[in-house]
Amino acid sequence: GDTIVVHKAGDVIPEVVGPVTDGEEGQAHDRRAQWEMPELCRSCGSPVVREEGEVAYRCISIDCHAQAVERLIHWGSRNAMDIDGLGEEIVRRMVDQGVLRDVADFYDRLTMEQLAAVSTGRQTQAGEDIVVGEVVAKKIMKQVEESRDRGLGRVLFGIGIRHVGANVGQVLAQHFGSLEKL
Repeated sequence: GDTIVVHKAGDVIPEVVGPVTDGEEGQAHDRRAQWEMPELCRSCGSPVVREEGEVAYRCISIDCHAQAVERLIHWGSRNAMDIDGLGEEIVRRMVDQGVLRDVADFYDRLTMEQLAAVSTGRQTQAGEDIVVGEVVAKKIMKQVEESRDRGLGRVLFGIGIRHVGANVGQVLAQHFGSLEKL
């Protein structure tokens, strides 16, 4: 029966900050309790929907910038293509700077030179942009090349088909054996 304050602490599980007490903190809690889910995506302005029987709300636009970034982050994640060094911030910067649009760009469009020139969003004391650089770009491009051999199960998980996790991706890959048969 207690009322508590929580905040996002990780990807999924919230952290309990503490109890709501009388006074200012309780008043702040009352204001937060009135929050409502936006009807439009903050990134692209398309409708946000929740399918019946599900908890998650989703933007319905395939062209949503935020979705493009998240798809690319997921593709490079450990359980998908495991592209080491390809963190969330670098992916976000590559999309923002027009270097990446979709997963295919990793393999048929992205060059080491483009990646090396991506701004990190930080500057030197002299005010010059700090870029990813050749050393880091070479490491990431090597990881991208190695990801070509990760297997069909990881590809199926990596492309982000709803309800297809890492295990289901492996089961589908074992059952069908190839993308063509699937």
